[in-house]
Amino acid sequence: MTDPIRKPRLDGLLDYLLTRRSLSSTKMTGPGPNDAELEAILRAATRVPDHGKLAPWRIQVVRGEAQHTLGKRWAGDLPQGQPRRQRRTYQIRGETASPRPAAADR
Repeated sequence: MTDPIRKPRLDGLLDYLLTRRSLSSTKMTGPGPNDAELEAILRAATRVPDHGKLAPWRIQVVRGEAQHTLGKRWAGDLPQGQPRRQRRTYQIRGETASPRPAAADR
């Protein structure tokens, strides 16, 4: 019988995490991740601990003209200077959750 718990592959992941540096959003430029890269990133993101039992996740990616339109609609709700920054981003990512009481709480 095989072990039902798969051990994670490290493949340099630990070294990467120990040496990564954050970059100011003002220094980020396009292009951002392509569709395949973004799919892999989001697939990994949905594997995070879900102690609130919010899965299934609903993730929307907004790009191009839709991003520009959404940025303009948000303009009235954002701090001064923020709409310009939103238009500068490669994409907008949003997560949607529909929280429900956990089964144990019902």
